[in-house]
Amino acid sequence: MKSSKSRTVKVWAWSVSIGVHVVLFAIFAVIRFTNLASADVTVARVTTAAVKRAIDQPPVIAKPKVRPPSLSSRKPNNPLDLATSGRKTIPLYKPSAKIASSRSASLLPKATVAEPNADFFGSSSNMRKICYVVDCSGSMHGVFSNVRKQLIDSINTLKADQFFYVIFFREDKLIESGAGKFKRATERAKREVRAFIDTVQIGGNTNALNAIKRSMEITDINSNPTQQIYFLTDGFDLNPSDSAGFDDIIENLRKKLAPEARINTIGFWIQPSDEILLRSIAEASDGQFVNITGNI
Repeated sequence: MKSSKSRTVKVWAWSVSIGVHVVLFAIFAVIRFTNLASADVTVARVTTAAVKRAIDQPPVIAKPKVRPPSLSSRKPNNPLDLATSGRKTIPLYKPSAKIASSRSASLLPKATVAEPNADFFGSSSNMRKICYVVDCSGSMHGVFSNVRKQLIDSINTLKADQFFYVIFFREDKLIESGAGKFKRATERAKREVRAFIDTVQIGGNTNALNAIKRSMEITDINSNPTQQIYFLTDGFDLNPSDSAGFDDIIENLRKKLAPEARINTIGFWIQPSDEILLRSIAEASDGQFVNITGNI
């Protein structure tokens, strides 16, 4: 009787325990389902096979950290860059800048640049800033029309990268083509100076010193003085005392005002004393002297 009663108690205890667990499981299931429905969350289902595959995966070993080589360990001035491919080291060829530039230059067409040039009564110059100083005194009668034509022709041949200025002189008067600044030899400037030259008339005595000095004072927009002076006259109206040292006065002015300028002198049927002065003025500045004795 005692053992039968003990078995009954055990059965009853197991029954109560199972019933309690079932009730608790039902309550938890309802709560869980309610929370998932309200949160609208999709739960991934994990199968037994997936769990097994995850367990069977080999462990992931982190890649060891390697410190990059410092720049100081590289060889300086290495002409070739080296690239590593597998176990082989392949040099990458880079042409030097000298070779690359020569190849590029060979592909470009050769351009011809016109050299500056001027010619006035056979007196030539390759300078860029040119000042014409022309005698228009009364003694130039009979040749002045041809001088005017030669002057216009000379200016017409100037290149666009050259500059010019014109000074006519008689007595104490200077007749200038501008206000002391060179003009670029554009077509418009050439047209304007042609109209200016056509208005100049001859008359009076010859007074060259002021005109030559003024030509050395003409500058470009950067205050650079003239490089070439053409001085044309049929002679100086100088007495013997004034003639002595006249060329030295001109040279001293040149050294002070336009030390790089060359003076090309042109004389018309000049006296021997005038020829000496014109030659001396030209030679002192490394210029040219032209003596015109025939018809022009």
